[in-house]
Amino acid sequence: MRIDLTQENQKLIDDAIKSGPYSTPEQVIGRALEALSCEDAWLRLRVHAIDENVAGGLAQLDSVTQSTPNANESHAKVDMA
Repeated sequence: MRIDLTQENQKLIDDAIKSGPYSTPEQVIGRALEALSCEDAWLRLRVHAIDENVAGGLAQLDSVTQSTPNANESHAKVDMA
């Protein structure tokens, strides 16, 4: 596989080789892909947790609104008395 890199990305790879535990561009790219994979997995977990929290909040809101009389009905009862 051939990948064209921007000058910015090439410099990041070169800097990582000069200052880090990497000796080849392949090692730098491999580590970057591992980090990206971990970040993606963490984000998927967070999205799932947020979805569950929203669903729980909506269910709680539904139960509160079902047990609370409609405001218009309350006024109608007051007006009729």
